Amino acid sequence: MKKLLPLLFLLFFLSSHICFAQGKKNILNIGLGVSPPIKANGMGMFFNENWVVSDNGIERKYYRINFLLNADYFINENVFLRAAGGLTIRNISEVPNSMDSTVFSGIDWYRLTSNSHFNYKQLNWNISLGMGYKTQAGKFSPYFGSDLIYIRYGKGIQTYYYYYNQDNITQGIAQIYEYTYYSKIPSGNAGGIGVFGGVDFSLKHNLILSFEISEYYLYMYFNGNFQTHAVGHNDNVYYDTYSYEHEKLQQLAFSNLIPKFSIKYSFNNKHKP
Repeated sequence: MKKLLPLLFLLFFLSSHICFAQGKKNILNIGLGVSPPIKANGMGMFFNENWVVSDNGIERKYYRINFLLNADYFINENVFLRAAGGLTIRNISEVPNSMDSTVFSGIDWYRLTSNSHFNYKQLNWNISLGMGYKTQAGKFSPYFGSDLIYIRYGKGIQTYYYYYNQDNITQGIAQIYEYTYYSKIPSGNAGGIGVFGGVDFSLKHNLILSFEISEYYLYMYFNGNFQTHAVGHNDNVYYDTYSYEHEKLQQLAFSNLIPKFSIKYSFNNKHKP
């Protein structure tokens, strides 16, 4: 499937380019846009958005966006063929409040300091081919259609760092705990069929503003090792270990509803703004 889709994608663009170059009055709309990532319930650790290293005093930054490139080629006034691709970037960062305090215990004074942070990164891509129908109704033109999609979920890279220092001020003795966990979440694949519907708003100079909603029914398959590399020291006792846990996911599931915003340029020699 991964080999077939790029070939179909290439043939689609070659055929549309040939028809356009021959002077036919077909319309080719090229668009750039954004949407949320494509996901489904039940993906668990393969698409986790609930990483939390502390349940209080946490600062969280979550960047996730799917960049879109799509092409709609009209074979007549209403029916169009579509080829689209997307690149998804996910980055989750969490930093709890650090600690720096002085306490008295027994007969000694202690200074306690700690800090930690968590980071998760994942890069996905998708490609789709489909067909739709658009009603030409002035500046606002609704449309709908269906497409086949393939999604490649890349490996997730997860890093967790923790530092704790218990300094006995009275006796001049310090105990330091410091470690870092590097984890790799297995990659996976999904493929299926979807439906979409939206509306185009025609602007000046062949520009089109588009809003669309789509949903997919996906077969998802993940199969690989969850790998963790732990390095650190516990009061001058150093360690460097690896661990592996095999994880597998195989399911049929509906995706989330995916709103898409894009701006398109219409290569149309009979376009009326």
